[in-house]
Amino acid sequence: MATTKLNNGQLPATLSSKTIDNTNDINTTTTRLKITGGSSGQVLSTDGSGNLSWATAGGVSDGDKGDITVSGSGGTWTIDNGVVTYAKLQDVSASSRLLGRATAGAGDAEEITIGSGLSLSGTTLSILRAPIAVITKTADETITSSTTLQDDDALTWASFTSGKSYWIELNILTSRTNTTASPALKVGFSGNSNGYFKTDNNSTPVLCDGSASESVPINVNGGVPRASLITMALKATSNFTGTFRFAQTTTSSSTGSTVHAGSRMTIWEVV
Repeated sequence: MATTKLNNGQLPATLSSKTIDNTNDINTTTTRLKITGGSSGQVLSTDGSGNLSWATAGGVSDGDKGDITVSGSGGTWTIDNGVVTYAKLQDVSASSRLLGRATAGAGDAEEITIGSGLSLSGTTLSILRAPIAVITKTADETITSSTTLQDDDALTWASFTSGKSYWIELNILTSRTNTTASPALKVGFSGNSNGYFKTDNNSTPVLCDGSASESVPINVNGGVPRASLITMALKATSNFTGTFRFAQTTTSSSTGSTVHAGSRMTIWEVV
């Protein structure tokens, strides 16, 4: 301070725009130094090149800070897209959970459990293929003194589609009043010749052409219905209706052969 004197180690009340240069020392007992400008709570900040400016204490200047962009004079901090890692998400509460939202409307992500029809193995979510049709017979149906295949009243499906392949299971409940010790029921399937079926007691498949047949054993004397499984695979070469067919293998001493309510046809589309 070329023209200003220190008084007992203190600066005078005003410096009158005097300059403190690097040749003068200011004693650390200085009690008053007033510099105009700035706002309450701000501090002098340097840009590293000798330029000073007022800045809010602890504030962050606007700009791109890497993964975060600051705007609004330090008041708004925005996380950049795609920078939050999986490791920085909160822990999922248990295994076999998906993240999504079940509650109506927009909102926080929620944990979604794996329901029936789906399976999660490792990180792979798979669909457990469900049948496209299940037809259940609701009333008994009896054929008497006939060895000619007839269409079942209930076990039929009209939506087989050209170019698609199907797997079909027929669970048949049968009984017969007959003096024959081991009667049987003749069964077939109509609608498409490009497929085969077989019964659970015969390993040789037969055509699903409506006329080919195989036999399944049935109970006698009106006893508890006997269950038989018929499986088939076919590829539809055209749109068609598929129908289970049945008849008696013999009419000798017979008063009727019955396919019972509860018999079921289950159909899967496999391709």
